[in-house]
Amino acid sequence: MIMGFDRWPLAPGDARAWAALLTAIRHADESDRYASEQGLQEAFGQPDQDFARGSIAVYHGRTMVGYGVLTSRSVADPVQTARPGTVTCTSPWSARVRPAGSGASPRPCS
Repeated sequence: MIMGFDRWPLAPGDARAWAALLTAIRHADESDRYASEQGLQEAFGQPDQDFARGSIAVYHGRTMVGYGVLTSRSVADPVQTARPGTVTCTSPWSARVRPAGSGASPRPCS
């Protein structure tokens, strides 16, 4: 446990909490993107995903509060290319939770 948070690689047992977190993010972003628990469960069966080595689930108590998943592609997507250390865009949700005095906001993602 670090700073009151537990963390481990995402596993199929995290699908319900992961779906709940994505739903909360969707509502905060006012987005129409939808991820179901069943769909997330199916992601664990994808041969190109290595959740054991390339993911993290972050919990505060029994609530998932963050996650990360590494993905790879066989070809670079030039639209998503950025220099290391630069933020090219932010979601509406991240702009709302940005700390006061943290500098100019990057442009919104399109």
